[in-house]
Formats: sequence, structure tokens, C-alpha cells
Amino acid sequence: MSDGGVFPEVPTARGDIGSSPVAFAQLWRWVAPGIGAVILSVAFVLGLWTASGATDSGTGAIGFGAAALALIAIAWGLKAYFDGSAFSLLVETSEALVLLAGLLSALAIAGLALAARSADFAARSAGYALFVASVALVFWNIKHYFDCRDAQPRTQGPPADRTRPSQI
Repeated sequence: MSDGGVFPEVPTARGDIGSSPVAFAQLWRWVAPGIGAVILSVAFVLGLWTASGATDSGTGAIGFGAAALALIAIAWGLKAYFDGSAFSLLVETSEALVLLAGLLSALAIAGLALAARSADFAARSAGYALFVASVALVFWNIKHYFDCRDAQPRTQGPPADRTRPSQI
């Protein structure tokens, strides 16, 4: 009998149905993609809503840009889901890290330029948000790269030749 909570029914060794606790990490793996999809869907709708109510062309462009980015992220996440891989913005190789850091740095500078040249609040806020998000992703990827590199076993140099006597 199911209790309706986080204890799903699972068959036991004897074949009868029993309930066992589910670890929080496993529960989070089930729920996190749905939460991410809801957040991206809300960002898509808010972007379109901002663009529809825009009084100037800058705010309209930012709304459409936010909606487009959210739609691209949703499509990327769905592709990763159907491919059976994890949706991640984190890289693990040094080449990919350098390329991503360069692209995100250019995007951060573009965000600062947008914030500096805009007269309205929405464009200025979007520029600063673009800068902060880009810089945060660069540092997050740097941390992830070094965490992955440190997790790999280090290889030592060639073993010392122990057949020759040591020289003093």
C-alpha cells in the first residue's frame, strides 16, 4: 500500500510490494528539470510580455531577446533530455574553457556597453544583468574546470630505475 509520500512502492526480494525511502539527491534529480523548464517558460512569457508593452524600441528588443534566449535554452534542454545527456553550461576541457570565457567576456562587455548607452531603465538593467550573469558563468566554469581537474588521479613521472646503485 502506498503512503503517497516520498516512499514509492518497490518490489522486495520475496516479490511483495514494500516501500523504501528515496534519497534527497535522487528526488532532486527528478524535480530539477521540471523546475528549470518552468523558470525558462516564465522567462519566455515575461520577455514577450515586456516586448508587447514596450514604449520604445530598446525595451522591445530586450524583451524579444530575453524570449529568444529562453526559447533557445528550452530547446537545448529538450535536446539534451532526448539525447539522454545532462543539460549543463559547464565545460571540462581547457580549450572549451578558453573559448567559453572569451565569448562570455565579450558578452559581458556588450552588456556594459548597453547599460552605458541606454537612457531607459529596462535597457540599463538588462545590460547590467547581462554583465553579472556572464561574469558569474565565467567564474563558475573556471571553478568547475579546476574541480574536475583536481578530481582526476595525477600521474607521476616514470618510475625510478632501482637497479643502479645511487650515486653520492
